[in-house]
Amino acid sequence: MTNRRILIIEDEMIIARDIERCLKEVEATDLRIANSSLEALEIARQFRPELVLLDINLKEEKDGVAIARAIRNILHTEIIYITAHGNPSTIKKALNTQPMNYIIKPFSRDQVKVAVKVALQNIDSQEHLGLPSGLLNKLTPAERKIIRLIAKNKTSVEIAELLFLSPKTVENHRYHICKKLKLSAVKNSLIRWVYAHKSKIGEI
Repeated sequence: MTNRRILIIEDEMIIARDIERCLKEVEATDLRIANSSLEALEIARQFRPELVLLDINLKEEKDGVAIARAIRNILHTEIIYITAHGNPSTIKKALNTQPMNYIIKPFSRDQVKVAVKVALQNIDSQEHLGLPSGLLNKLTPAERKIIRLIAKNKTSVEIAELLFLSPKTVENHRYHICKKLKLSAVKNSLIRWVYAHKSKIGEI
C-alpha cells in the first residue's frame, strides 16, 4: 500500500498530524493535509487523491459533506468521514455521498488504520473488475470518447471544450451512457463505474 495519494481535511492540526502518523504506519506515505475548504479544493485539483479523510464539522460555513461534493465535482475519490458528531441527521446527510466509511471521534489509531486499509483494498479490487460483455456495441463513438475523458478526470465542462460540444450535450451523453450501463440515477454513479473499470477503459 505504498505511495497512495491520501488527503486529510481537518482544521485541528494536532488531530490532522495524529491521523498522518497513523497512515504512515500503514505505509500510506504520499499524504497531504488541508485545514480549510479552499485549501482542500486547491490541493485536490493538484494532488488528485485516491482517498480523502474528512472532518464533517470544520469551523467555517461549508461543512465536510459540501466539501466532499465539491471535490467529487473535480475528480473521483473515495471518502472516509471523521467527526465528533454521530447524530442520525448528520450521518444520513453524510451517507448520501456514499462514503467508504464513517469514524466517530474520539477514535483509536487502530480504527483509522483498519478503515484506510479496507478502503484502499476496495479501491484496488474495483480497478481489477472486467468490462461488461458487449459494451462496445452499446456505446456510440462519442460516448466512448466521453468515458475515456472521464477516466482522465475531466469534468463535463472540460469534455465539452475538448469535443466542441455544449456542456448540456455532454450531460445528455452521460445520461444515455448510464441508461445503457444500467447505472443508478445517484450522482457520480458513472464516475464510480469508470474508475472501477479504469484499467480496461483503453479497450472501449
